[in-house]
Amino acid sequence: PPRSTLFPYTTLFRSKESTSWLTQSQVLYNISLSLLHAKRPHIAFELLLEVVSSHYLDPHVWFHLAECCIQHHQPDNDKHFSVADRAAEISNGGVGAGLSHKIIAGNPADPVSPSPGTTPSLTLDFAYVCLKNAESLLPKFESESDDWGFCTGVGYIGNPMNRKEVDQLTIAILSAKSYVALSVGDFILAGEYAEDLLARGSSLPGAYSLLAHLYAAESLILQDRLSDAIKHLDPESILDLEGGGGGWSPNDVAEGRAMIQYNLAVGFALREEWEKAGSLVVPLYNNNKHGMSVQVLLLNLYISLRRGDVERARRLVREHCPVLEKTRDHQPNTG
Repeated sequence: PPRSTLFPYTTLFRSKESTSWLTQSQVLYNISLSLLHAKRPHIAFELLLEVVSSHYLDPHVWFHLAECCIQHHQPDNDKHFSVADRAAEISNGGVGAGLSHKIIAGNPADPVSPSPGTTPSLTLDFAYVCLKNAESLLPKFESESDDWGFCTGVGYIGNPMNRKEVDQLTIAILSAKSYVALSVGDFILAGEYAEDLLARGSSLPGAYSLLAHLYAAESLILQDRLSDAIKHLDPESILDLEGGGGGWSPNDVAEGRAMIQYNLAVGFALREEWEKAGSLVVPLYNNNKHGMSVQVLLLNLYISLRRGDVERARRLVREHCPVLEKTRDHQPNTG
């Protein structure tokens, strides 16, 4: 529904004729989750702030607040797979004229930088606080019995959880913490969170295993531990993407392995092992000439130049950066 039809709910709930605050909170909570799934984190965030003021013992609410912040920061990861407007993303323009004209290559735009501070706002810093709160509120198991319930009684608003459901929420929180920690520059802890996930072994769903390996590798790269990072980037380790859910990208094993292969190529490129990097990234280009991401194209271009294969670099530019032809068409006729 339009934004203007949502806010009157809070006014209605506060009227003398309204039901108990618990029922009001449940409705607000359900509306906020619907908005979150509809990718409207701004409104969901405001409603969840009202809910958490009375249900601050429930890890669900803190986790969903963090989800709002993450979704605001990065609504989806389509840009990692998008091929739209490739020429504009590859080139930041050019300099010179005629035969001396040069195209300036550019990286895809970075996400908006997080704002500092821990006050309630749609920032990754606040998401980090919410995730830490959520994790601290998770129960500690004292036995192996599954005959156990959590989130029941006063102070909780999410559905009661059994042990398996608590484990699922724990995995989601750890994964989000690793992502947010990388985004705010806390890369050592990000790696620790990723390793905590991987320590679960075969019980970790495939989609989260993929993320954990990627986050662990990124953390190690930022620590200048390239050899250790590369160990996390084995495409054959991706056997399934269980747990990804709707809207998950990548959405099949082949695509997941291609993502790992790309990151492995980046790792070898950082070590200046151009032959290894090229042997990994060139097939990604050849197999997806018309459907590859900008990242794959730029890495191909960069490796071609570093290997001294200028002709291949020119061919990549001619095929995927028509701005070059447009620039030539607009050169003055000096004949």
